[in-house]
Amino acid sequence: MSELKVLSVASEIFPLVKTGGLADVTGALPGALAREGVEMRTLVPAYPAVKGKLLDAAAARDYDNLFGGPARVLAGKAAGLDVFAVDAPHLFARPGNPYLGADGLDWPDNARRFAALARVGADIGLGAIGRFLSPIFISRTDLVRARRSPSTTSPSRAIFPFRSSANWACLRARCRSTGSSISAASAI
Repeated sequence: MSELKVLSVASEIFPLVKTGGLADVTGALPGALAREGVEMRTLVPAYPAVKGKLLDAAAARDYDNLFGGPARVLAGKAAGLDVFAVDAPHLFARPGNPYLGADGLDWPDNARRFAALARVGADIGLGAIGRFLSPIFISRTDLVRARRSPSTTSPSRAIFPFRSSANWACLRARCRSTGSSISAASAI
């Protein structure tokens, strides 16, 4: 079992949903970190394309009102990835592009949609569903990795240590000791 547990929060992940390079990195990172002994689960919106590929999904948490409607967090596997999916139909059950309507313009509620995703990521990082994940996650997530979606105003990269700053040092030391090409900057 890994010493370090990481939750990655992203608006897309390859091969489930992809509009650009973000999905490629988000999809490749769990495997790269697994080779270093780091366990990672990715939180993404439950777009129709994601829900359709999610296997053995189970509700990990329910929200009576997540930014305007009921929602739940599904935990499962898809394409070999450990995934949490925010199942909030009022926010994410839309056809086509995750960010744009049929008219080619941003969905008018994109800020609310991705704020909801960030909220769920923060809840998970603070241990809201840690008991469900055992043995993948024991109690709380060690790090949350969040990348900016095209429609949010969040920072382009944010890393939030939840247990201690020693976890990040542990990852860096593990990479150095194994001669890995994963650097602290590129790993998270």
